Amino acid sequence: MRLEIHSFESIQERAKQPFDPHTALISIGSPDMAPPKLLHKPEHMLRLVFDDITPEEAVERLELSPSLLKRTSVLHLLLRNFNTYVFDDEMAEKAAKFIMNYAPETDVFICQCEYGQSRSAACAAAIAETFGGHGEVVFKDKYYCPNRWVYQKLLAVLQNYAAEKEG
Repeated sequence: MRLEIHSFESIQERAKQPFDPHTALISIGSPDMAPPKLLHKPEHMLRLVFDDITPEEAVERLELSPSLLKRTSVLHLLLRNFNTYVFDDEMAEKAAKFIMNYAPETDVFICQCEYGQSRSAACAAAIAETFGGHGEVVFKDKYYCPNRWVYQKLLAVLQNYAAEKEG
């Protein structure tokens, strides 16, 4: 499986031509941003909406009590009142199910976010690590700055699914 990482602009440019068969796309956007306009769509597509932020960064930025970090469901509800969305367990499950469902038949997996450097790079690194053990390639590339929170959460769920599949 080939992995591609795209920005908002580059995926729109890429979508001017038809996608190859067996292509899957995880499109990640921010809450206040419309999805990219794709002239052509890949065979499989998942849209996720969350900010490029960790729970700790959100608590600090919004000057909330650090004790909320221990009460994740309360924290996520509170953050939504501030129109701030952190990658959570539900999103990780949704992404992992999508990946595990389509990975066996997918030749090209595309991960896309606003700038194509953090959230999408984290997803691509987790996919690469799960299906080949080489996620560090994304981390070593100076162009990318994968969101470690997204990477760790998604990788943990993907590894659980992979272990279940093997066992």
